[in-house]
Amino acid sequence: MRRIRTRLIGAFLLVAILPAVPLSLVVRNLLQRGFSPALDASIEQALDAGLGASRDRFLERKHAFELRVRGEWSERVAGGQDAHLTDTGHGAPALVWLGPPPGALGMPETGDPPAAHGSPGAAEPELATSLQRWYRDEAALDPPANPGQADPGAVLAGPARVGSALVMALVGADSQPVLLVEPLPPAMVERARSMTDGLGLLRVLHEERPAVLRSYVVPFLLVYAILILVAVAVGVVLARRIARPVEALVASTQQVADGDLEARVHGSFPGEIGELVTAFNRMVGRLSEQRRELGRLERVAAWRDLSRTLAHEIKNPLTPILLAVQQTKDDYQGDDQQYRETLDECTDIVREEVEGLRALVAEFSEFARLPKPRPTRGDLRPLLDDLQRLYGEQRVALDVPAPALTADLDVPQMRRALVNLIDNALAATAARSATDTQQFAVHISCRATEHGGWLLTIRDDGVGISPEHLTRIFEPNFSTKQEGMGLGLPVVDSVIRGHGGTITVESELGRGTEFRIRLPRPAPEEGRA
Repeated sequence: MRRIRTRLIGAFLLVAILPAVPLSLVVRNLLQRGFSPALDASIEQALDAGLGASRDRFLERKHAFELRVRGEWSERVAGGQDAHLTDTGHGAPALVWLGPPPGALGMPETGDPPAAHGSPGAAEPELATSLQRWYRDEAALDPPANPGQADPGAVLAGPARVGSALVMALVGADSQPVLLVEPLPPAMVERARSMTDGLGLLRVLHEERPAVLRSYVVPFLLVYAILILVAVAVGVVLARRIARPVEALVASTQQVADGDLEARVHGSFPGEIGELVTAFNRMVGRLSEQRRELGRLERVAAWRDLSRTLAHEIKNPLTPILLAVQQTKDDYQGDDQQYRETLDECTDIVREEVEGLRALVAEFSEFARLPKPRPTRGDLRPLLDDLQRLYGEQRVALDVPAPALTADLDVPQMRRALVNLIDNALAATAARSATDTQQFAVHISCRATEHGGWLLTIRDDGVGISPEHLTRIFEPNFSTKQEGMGLGLPVVDSVIRGHGGTITVESELGRGTEFRIRLPRPAPEEGRA
């Protein structure tokens, strides 16, 4: 049986592992396609091209901004026409916005109006701070000309990009630095930022490709390992559920092969295995019943042969023996009264013994010559009423509610069987009455069965039958009575079986015995004809 379990577990494991090969190839192909160097190169080239285009546009805008500042705005600042000049205080350069500040309401994404838009106010405070810091850092790294010594409108620094704006530093009309700021279009800044971030992420992925692939492969292997463990666990459970009934079935089959027809597979098993176990138990049960029936028939046949032989061998000399004794008595002509009394006594003894042997021979002959029943359509009620009249109502109590008990009966044989049962019941009640002052009767009842037949019950309140004797009471030559030959109940069993019925018995010591006779449904008239 271990081989069956091993094979089942191996089969489940194989079924779980086989899909791993094509699945791993598919996953590997998908990962390779997703992280293909050629694809990375194409994306990188596209991002580089996009950044180049954004850079060119930025340079064009930066150049245009520088030309405009050096031309138009240089003269305006030098002439003090920058009416929208913003004084930031604390000696910091003033700011002039050449377009709507970033974040201001109504800010266009592209294009710039020709006039300044004044202070950003609260729209972009961080940008203003960044512009001031740029000017300080620029002056510290590359000190520009002293604004007090330079001509108004001269360029001090720039152009440069600070955050999302372009800036240049000029000398104002009062010889103070002025920062001219032009915000860049937000869409342009956002596209450049997105492409820069994407290019950086792509380069990181390119560098971390092995780690990324491992991050996909390891969870895949872990999940598949769990699936394999689950498959093995399911295989173990199913192998046990299948192997256990198979082991029990093999063991019971071996017992049956050794001749033990009482072997059964115990337990409840689901599915087809359960059906197989049920069929096996049913088959062994039928074989056991058939063997018991065969043994019973063999014993009955042997006893019938023996009964026929004994009846023949004993019956023939009985009459000559009795005649010889009577002849001896009749031929004596003497006057010896004592001898004559002896002859009379001997004759009576021989006659009694011969009559006893004749009764024994009659019982053997009845058992040996019991013919096969020939049932005819009749009524069981008159037979039961006749038996009650025969034994008396005080000894036999009858409970038959139906007015007519139609059945197919061989009335003489059924009468003989019922007489045997009633005689045994009366003997049992008499044995109990000998030790009990209460008077007991035999109860006969008859009820219709659910299949249309009849259930005839003969119950007594006698001494009962011990459990070890119950299994043998229908065997020939078995009797619990000292004077019995053990042929009465075998005759009853043979008669009931000949009618197509069954007889069972239940008994309890000291409480009584109950015989139950089940007769089949009467055959239809057409079928009988």
